[in-house]
Amino acid sequence: DKAIGYLQKTLEKEKKEMNRRELETKIEQQRNEIKALENQISHANNDINDFNREIAFNEEVIKTKHEQIAKLLSDNETLALDKEKYALEIKDLDARVQELEEQIRVLGEKLLELQEQRDKINQELLEQEKLKNLIETNLERRRTRMLSP
Repeated sequence: DKAIGYLQKTLEKEKKEMNRRELETKIEQQRNEIKALENQISHANNDINDFNREIAFNEEVIKTKHEQIAKLLSDNETLALDKEKYALEIKDLDARVQELEEQIRVLGEKLLELQEQRDKINQELLEQEKLKNLIETNLERRRTRMLSP
């Protein structure tokens, strides 16, 4: 009976140690996922900043082209061809601005999703760490009891 009891206790200890190692592995995996998501968030933020700079540049180009169109209206007939050229460029730039705004909207949605994923994983990480701490506390108590006379 003592040998069986000892074996049962040993098996129980080993099982708890395996559970603790599994939890540590899961926690490390979740930390890695969080780092990857934060990296993706950083890249998305960089892309948004780049798009915003390009939009500002394009808006400035559009403003300049409008000013040029107004001046060319007062020029002679040969400059009327330039007016049409700039009007087409403005149309293309407006289309590009719309594309960029759509990309920013999509990136914004993706950013929110990534932030939600990160928050969920952070919450899971906290729960896993609490469970790990509880298991370690229980293991330490059992070790203390076993070592005590």
